[in-house]
Amino acid sequence: MTTPNKKNLPLEPELENLNADIWSISIPKDWQECTSEKNGQIYFKSSDGTKGIYVLVLNLHIDDKHYINEITEEQRSISRHSLNEMSNSGYRWSLLADEHRVQGLVYELLFDNYDPARRYRIIDKVLISLPFLMRVAFHDYECSNIATSDKYFRPIMESVKLLGERQEGMDKESGISSR
Repeated sequence: MTTPNKKNLPLEPELENLNADIWSISIPKDWQECTSEKNGQIYFKSSDGTKGIYVLVLNLHIDDKHYINEITEEQRSISRHSLNEMSNSGYRWSLLADEHRVQGLVYELLFDNYDPARRYRIIDKVLISLPFLMRVAFHDYECSNIATSDKYFRPIMESVKLLGERQEGMDKESGISSR
């Protein structure tokens, strides 16, 4: 059993698997799925509202790996642009990580940013397995300790999988099937 933090969220949440036709993620059992009007994203939030995850899956309709550098740079640019827009509202972001690695046929990007004054952390994890792209944005709205935030999000982040080829019955735009 885990010790709860001051917001009553367990430090190591009990997870349940969420499967779609081409992707999967494990999220805490007590999280709620909320609708999001932002570009077809799915939003999940913690029971106390201190944490959230946006999931977006796209079919890029590109199979040529020669475009992978352009795609990764575009994702980096999207992440920076979003943070810059928030900076216009007074956020001051510190870059904790900007990582890129290849695991088999999957390209993985990780952008980790933190505003210590506002105790707000955003981690973008992007998986690319052409023609599909999965972007998962982890939000810690009350991050007072990076190590605690890491411990909470690590098993969720490690569970994110982009399975590759589209399966029969998948929604052509999002790859989403029911929970």
